[in-house]
Amino acid sequence: MGTEIPQCANHPDKFALGLCNDCGDNFCGDCLHVYKLVTRDASAVLHLCSNCLKGRYSKDGNGFILTGVMSIVMGLVASTFVMPMGLSFVVLGVVAIGYGFVKRSGMPEEPTINAVRNVEERRRAEAAELGGADPEDLYDELVTCYTSHWGVATGAKLLDDEISAYLRHRESFPEAVRKIYNRQRGTPSDV
Repeated sequence: MGTEIPQCANHPDKFALGLCNDCGDNFCGDCLHVYKLVTRDASAVLHLCSNCLKGRYSKDGNGFILTGVMSIVMGLVASTFVMPMGLSFVVLGVVAIGYGFVKRSGMPEEPTINAVRNVEERRRAEAAELGGADPEDLYDELVTCYTSHWGVATGAKLLDDEISAYLRHRESFPEAVRKIYNRQRGTPSDV
């Protein structure tokens, strides 16, 4: 047929899963990060390679640094007229510059596409373990049951205390919810 499946730019032995929204190169699921872009009016989910993701964080850091420099300059000018106000601007500027450098230097911890898929697969497996019920749905049912029987504050506290007891014994949240739910229904916990 003649059409080649694109390879990952970082891992030539792997097939590409998608394109980076910024640079347009092909990457596998281990190389594309899920970046949630939120503006005042809208939000979007972008897939970015590590370099482009770091570039976005660097731009944010640069914005803080520029804002800090402008704040220091304004503070120095303002301090000739009103010393406390000028000092406040200088302090804010120093904090903004420091935050900007921290934001620029660290690698963002946005999950990769494969990491997100793994979490979703685990969640589906846990739901299947619970007979197809989502642990969050079971938890909501338990909250309703407990609060209708003991009142809102007491019922919620009792349920959270029960879940905490399971968590202290190394049970996962879904396992704890399933056991409490099954006990409330009168079915064995291992079902």
